[in-house]
Order: sequence, then structure tokens, then C-alpha cells
Amino acid sequence: MIALLRFHFVSGGRVALLAGVPMAGAAVVAIGLQQNPAKFLEQLATWIAGTPPSWVAMVVLLVISFGLSQWAVPRVAMGCDGWIRHLPVSALAHRIALILAVACAQAPLLVATAGAAALESWRAGAFAWPGFVVPPLLAIGTASLAMGLRRRGRAPARLHRLPHAVPFETRVALRALGAQLFGGWLASAVPLGATVLFVRNNTLPPELVGLATRLGGGLAVAFTVALLAEALAIRRPSWPWARSLPVGSAKRVAGDVAFLAAACSPVAAAVAVVHPSAALAVGAVIPLLAIRAAAAMRRGGTARSAAAGPVLIEGAFAAGLIALLPWIALASLVLLTPAFRGAVARDRSLKVTRWRALHHLAAGDSLSWTDR
Repeated sequence: MIALLRFHFVSGGRVALLAGVPMAGAAVVAIGLQQNPAKFLEQLATWIAGTPPSWVAMVVLLVISFGLSQWAVPRVAMGCDGWIRHLPVSALAHRIALILAVACAQAPLLVATAGAAALESWRAGAFAWPGFVVPPLLAIGTASLAMGLRRRGRAPARLHRLPHAVPFETRVALRALGAQLFGGWLASAVPLGATVLFVRNNTLPPELVGLATRLGGGLAVAFTVALLAEALAIRRPSWPWARSLPVGSAKRVAGDVAFLAAACSPVAAAVAVVHPSAALAVGAVIPLLAIRAAAAMRRGGTARSAAAGPVLIEGAFAAGLIALLPWIALASLVLLTPAFRGAVARDRSLKVTRWRALHHLAAGDSLSWTDR
């Protein structure tokens, strides 16, 4: 049992390292944009570890903890139904070890709350026990809930459970993405949140407010489109056998473009709340980015995916252009037709007989009967 716990703790620690870098970067940006970062840290410590703590802070911690658990479960539990089941350990012990590993994957959040508790203890001159006790309990509770949802949701949702009015291509994309759709929106929250903090905490002329909002909104759209296109390219690739179906390349590309553009509508709405006129420029570049993403998903070759890189580069360049010259967003509409034709040409160039190898070794696949 000790060896099993050590194995899962190491797995959870590696997942925590993946989550720690973006979380630390987002925290540094959010705190650094405050007018008085030291005062904000003290207030944050009081919210988390005060006696009693702020219920709003507890709700935020609960949401973040559950999000980390949902993100960590498929990574920690990968292969848990394979050879590891042959070890002389009960199923209950396996489940407890996995729950603790998922809780360990939340180490960045636990370290941050422990630091806030230490700061509050030093500031108040008393032991701030809520900051040391509540976050670990939340981590274990959300880890248990995430593991329970994983067991209950092993059978994938059927396509016919979605409304029949939803097009078939959209239903397939939604099933392939799953929670990845919310991951795309969560990624857009990083530049949008930084933009809101920059605009709200500084006295800026209207021109700079619009410039900052267009830049942040353009980056948010680029992040969303890039992550969703990457996920679709991996989990729902442009199958070569689809060429044999009575659906043309133009319709397949148009379906992907419409889905990616519709997925950016919440991001455009959030930009409109911050600066309505900036949302017009950001919304004008969404169709072009969606078309370029659909083309990047059809690059072919032997690479597993190559969609995110080109979309991020082009999206960042477009965000910088519309931030400085908003009228370019409307001028970009002229490029929609040639960009769409290029994406259709890439779809038609895919070989029907193209063979794609598995991207893992058969020796490490517990369901494989061959080493070749």
C-alpha cells in the first residue's frame, strides 16, 4: 500500500507541475496589476484565512479546486484499469490512492493558500487555522467528487441525446470536445482578465481603453480558436474516409468554421461588456481566424496535430493589428473568400488511403497483444 501511494503521489506531483506554471503566472499578473500589491495580498490572506473566512473566497476556492480535480483526473487515472489492477491491493485502496493523487495535483493551490494562512497568522498575531485546514479538505472532497463523476460518466454520451435540431457535424464536435469546450473559454479568461484589471485599475484616456480591450479581446479569441481547433484535430480528425461520404469538402469546412465561430460568441460578448465598440473589431476577425483554424486542422502529414501553432501566431498578429488600426478588422472580411477556398483545397488534398499510426508504443498498451 505504501508503494502504491508513493507511485500515485509522484504522478500527482507531476500533474501539479503542469498546473503550477500557468497558475503562478496568472497570479503574478493579477497581483502585479493592482495599485497596491502588498495591501492586496494582505486583504487576500484575510479573505482566505481570516476568522471567519470570506464565503466568497471559499466559493472561489471550491470552484478552482473542482476545476483542477476535473482536469487532473484523466491524467492521474490514465492506465489505472490496466496492469496496475493485478497488484495485490484491494479496489478500495486503489480508489483512495487515486483520490489522494488528484488532491496532490492541486498542490499549487494548496501552497498558495498555506502562504496566505502564514501571512494572516503573522499579521493578526494568532494561528489562522482556516487557511491551513479548509483548502486541504476542499481538495480531498473535490477529488472524491471528480473521481465519482469519472466512474459514472465512463460511457460516452450518445449523439441522439442532443436535440435533433443540432446539425450532425456540431453534435460530433461537441461529443469529441466534451469539457475541452470550457477549457477554451477558460483560456480566453486569462487575457480578458488581464485587460479588465488593466483598464479598471488605471486612469486611461478612451483611446487607450479601446486599444487595450481590442488587444486583449483579440488574444482571447485567438486562444479559444487555437485550443478548440487543436482538440478537434486530435479527438475528431479530418478522417480520410469522410471523403467517401456524400458530403462535399466545402460543407465539411463550413461546418468547422461555423462551430469555431459560434464557440467564440461568449468571448465576444465578454469583450462587449468591457468596451462595446471594441467588440465590433474583435467580432469582425473571428470568421477569418475560424477559417484559418479549419485550414490548419487539415494540414495532413504524419504529425498528430499542427493546428494551435499557426492559429496562435496569426491570431496574435491580428490582435496587434486591430488594436492599433481598428479599421483593418473590417478590411479582413475581404480575405474570407480566398481563405475559405484555401481551406477547402486542403480538405480535398487529403488522401483517402492515408494511414495514421498510433501515437503510443504497443509495449505500453495494456490492451495490446503484440509488441510490433
